[in-house]
Amino acid sequence: MPDNDKSTKKPGRIYLFYGIVFFAFFLVLYFPAARAYVLLEERLPAHTRQVRLTGIEGPWFAGSAREGRLGNFAVRQINWKVQPALSGLFQTALSFHSKEEGYFKAVITVSPGGDTIRCSNVRAQLPLELLNKILVRYNMKVAGSVSLAVDHLLLKEGYLIEGEGAMLLSHVRSLDPRNISLGVFKIELTSRDREIIISIKDSGGPLALEGILHLQNDGSYSFSGIFAAREKKDPELESFLKFIGPPGEDGAVKVSYSDRLRPLFSYL
Repeated sequence: MPDNDKSTKKPGRIYLFYGIVFFAFFLVLYFPAARAYVLLEERLPAHTRQVRLTGIEGPWFAGSAREGRLGNFAVRQINWKVQPALSGLFQTALSFHSKEEGYFKAVITVSPGGDTIRCSNVRAQLPLELLNKILVRYNMKVAGSVSLAVDHLLLKEGYLIEGEGAMLLSHVRSLDPRNISLGVFKIELTSRDREIIISIKDSGGPLALEGILHLQNDGSYSFSGIFAAREKKDPELESFLKFIGPPGEDGAVKVSYSDRLRPLFSYL
């Protein structure tokens, strides 16, 4: 008789164990995204604390937010979907919209410590004003839009260390030091020998430009390029070119410059 009691209790304990496991699994799986955001916000590395979300809904692995800010950049209709990656980490399919019908879509993988971020299949159209925090040190300000078709980006501690893809700068306009139209420009990114090579070339418009930038893993860079007015006798553009540097006999301005960028997140 005692043996029968043990045999009946054992399956009951097994069912109870599996019940607790499944309950815990679904509790974690459907943990509210709003609560998860509060718990994670103070634990994120300093360089990723530029993100602020409001109106958060859904579970943590497939949620949305009505509005948000990336530093000073306002976004809306933020959506994400988290799934396991082959590396054993988690990757997130992220999308959001910005003003003037701008958008951003990418698959993002973040290391456990948050210091390494890998972005793939980046497709976006964003306002060019995002560059103004970098250009302000050169007393310049621009407007326009940038379209991204980037296959791969890798950031470590906020520094860009790998990149492969292309960008198109459209309706580029200088706001400062002079308010003039500059044109359309193509940018290509390639990674080689522990540096990113960024080439830029105009695709028509008032400003003829061809240049190349070598970006190192620590944010230091060197740039060399040639700026020229496509049409002769354009006094406003000629004045703009003189701000960049002294023109040669042909009116073109040759530039060679080196400096160092801060972590990219600090410019948001």
